[in-house]
Amino acid sequence: MPYKRPFISAIVLTVFFYFSLVGFFAALFVFFTRQDMFSAAMMIGFGVGSVILWILSFLKRRDARCPLCKGTPLLDSAAHRHIHARRMFPLNYGTTAVLGSILRQKYTCQYCGTPFDLLKIPDKQAPASR
Repeated sequence: MPYKRPFISAIVLTVFFYFSLVGFFAALFVFFTRQDMFSAAMMIGFGVGSVILWILSFLKRRDARCPLCKGTPLLDSAAHRHIHARRMFPLNYGTTAVLGSILRQKYTCQYCGTPFDLLKIPDKQAPASR
């Protein structure tokens, strides 16, 4: 992967979005059990934070493009999927690529089917072996 920065920033923002979503649902649960002002403020704060982080992560995932086919592998579109594209059942292809990037540092482009490793050093930057 020659340019990792858009992928790393998109993945980090998506992780923050997932954490804020978990915080929102936890604050929602606490609000329905305690019904105090602090839990309501936490619920509103996590809700607004989730919306902001979702917008930012969406924009960053849209900027992360496959180096081979120039598609957006971290987002779904109406384009035709490759036969080697991977998908976990309840999730779509873009979310599967994001989770694969988080957990394994690898993803498969859903449009060209090429596997990419985010930890691999590009050939032009690799140290010379003797």
